[in-house]
Amino acid sequence: MRHLPSLSLLALFFCLAVPATAPAGEKEVGGKKESEWLKILLVEKNTAKERRLALTALEIIGPKGDRVLQGLTVALLKDADPEIRRETAQTLGRMGDEAKLTIPALARSLTEDKDGPVREAAAQALSGSMAPHSKTAVTELGKALKDSYAPTRTAAALALKDLGVEAKPALPQLIELLKDTKQSDTEFAARVYAAQLVGRLAADAELAVPILAGIVAAKEENPLVRTAAAEALGRYGAKAESAADPLAQAVSDAKADSALRRAALVSLGKVSNDVRKVWPTAQLALKDADNTLRSQAVRVAGPLGKAEKEIIATLESHARMDSSIEVRIAAIQELGQLGAAAKAAEATLRELAQNDTRPAVRQAAQAALKSLAGAP
Repeated sequence: MRHLPSLSLLALFFCLAVPATAPAGEKEVGGKKESEWLKILLVEKNTAKERRLALTALEIIGPKGDRVLQGLTVALLKDADPEIRRETAQTLGRMGDEAKLTIPALARSLTEDKDGPVREAAAQALSGSMAPHSKTAVTELGKALKDSYAPTRTAAALALKDLGVEAKPALPQLIELLKDTKQSDTEFAARVYAAQLVGRLAADAELAVPILAGIVAAKEENPLVRTAAAEALGRYGAKAESAADPLAQAVSDAKADSALRRAALVSLGKVSNDVRKVWPTAQLALKDADNTLRSQAVRVAGPLGKAEKEIIATLESHARMDSSIEVRIAAIQELGQLGAAAKAAEATLRELAQNDTRPAVRQAAQAALKSLAGAP
């Protein structure tokens, strides 16, 4: 048996009823005024098709006054048809920040509606352009990360991601979601968003780094979740040095997803400047067929050249002979950045500046020579 509307909602309904004389200046769509469309939407004896048409008309009219938003709120919370409730939430989402006054109703729908797709639509409505105003719904979005309907969990995680730093009150639920490895491979998106957010919000590295490192190390994990975790570790810098080994292992795994290997290599360079930990992994990556991975390996290895002379020789080699012009230019630029430590590469850079057939290579080598000339 369907619950009857509360007295306040009934009062609102009667306030929205078509008056004997329609308010002056009402916008008209499809031959009907705003108040007429509201009545069609809110009288459930009208067919679902008619109420759906009313939603379309009211979206065109827009939330310029309170009446449209009030009517949509009643439909969202009280219409007996879950499809109408879902489409109402979607309508509010498309209205974006103009519908910010309905955020409490969307939050209520997110936690109380019995229909999973309605809850998903409510969470989606709280994201995007509505996100700057949705911080008042953080508690409900955090609860929705445990929703029984997987798409709702994903939509809630995305809304929290859009909230950015305002999502911090939901950090405990985000960490729990991240630790939940039982979600099927088709439900990975929520955990991707959770990993990205944890990397931004969790100031306590001792709490977050072991969880993120464990995900990177788990080969059975979805590669996109592992990639997001690897990127998140890089945000902690030296505070995540304990994750250097799993990051290095991910880079060295030739069977791993290429995006994961690239993200892990970049983060490895951020979390550790220990030549013994980083250089062997970068050296291996420099032999890989993936041009982007080699280019990133050059960037990671370059700053370590002051501590390891072998790196200078390796950068010279890639500057001269790598099959990718991007890798060659990266190697040349890193030699320039090393200044006096790369004096041994001066002859190579001069040769490239004068004789290379690629203008971009000649220009990069000339710039690197200037850096070496100005080095103390």
